[in-house]
Formats: sequence, structure tokens, C-alpha cells
Amino acid sequence: MKRDYDLIRFILIDVEADVDEWSDAVNQQAKAEYDVINGHVELLVDHGELKYPTDNKGQYDVLIDGTWIPSLCKLTMEGHDLLGNIRNPSIFKKIKQKVENIGGQVSLEIFKTVAAETFKSAVGIS
Repeated sequence: MKRDYDLIRFILIDVEADVDEWSDAVNQQAKAEYDVINGHVELLVDHGELKYPTDNKGQYDVLIDGTWIPSLCKLTMEGHDLLGNIRNPSIFKKIKQKVENIGGQVSLEIFKTVAAETFKSAVGIS
């Protein structure tokens, strides 16, 4: 699975909206492949942008088929910051163009750095 920053953006938007089911945007971006959605949610949880409840054994409280439940996901401060930088579609397009110019597949840390710098520039902070 390749990281899909469009899908990450849609997942963060859904989590912020506290949806019960993933939106059409998430499903369309992932081509309705739950393994792809689940993989991206797990990456966001592991990296600290999302929190997800665990059972008393420390296992994530996912459905038996491994599906992550959107209404149980919560944005962390890191997740709010990332979403704040990539929410605006025109700014997000600029971020993706910059990422493409440096090779397309970059780490989440590099993506977040590019997103923060692009956002700051777009709003006249830097």
C-alpha cells in the first residue's frame, strides 16, 4: 500500500466531523477497499495524528474484520495541526505539487513540513 495523502486528508476531515461511517470521499479515494482505509487509519494512529481506544489488553478496539470505526477515532493536537494545514483545497493542491516536485512519495514528516510551510506562505506568515 502506498500512502495516499488525499485519503489521509479525507480521513482527518471525517474524524473531525465525528462521522459514524466513512464518507463517500474516503470510500471513493480508497476505491471502497477497506484494507486501504484501515491501513491509512492505522498509520495515522501509529504516527500520533489520531487516537483510538484500546481494550484492557492494549489491543485496538477494531471490528472482528479489522475495520477501524471512524466515530471512535479522535484527532490529537498533531492531527488538528495537520488538518489545519491541508484542509483548504487550493492550499492542499499546492502542497501536493511541491511534494510531486521532490519525488511524490515522501515521509509523513516531510509532508507535514511542506504542508506547514506552504500554509504559512499562503496566509502570509512567512
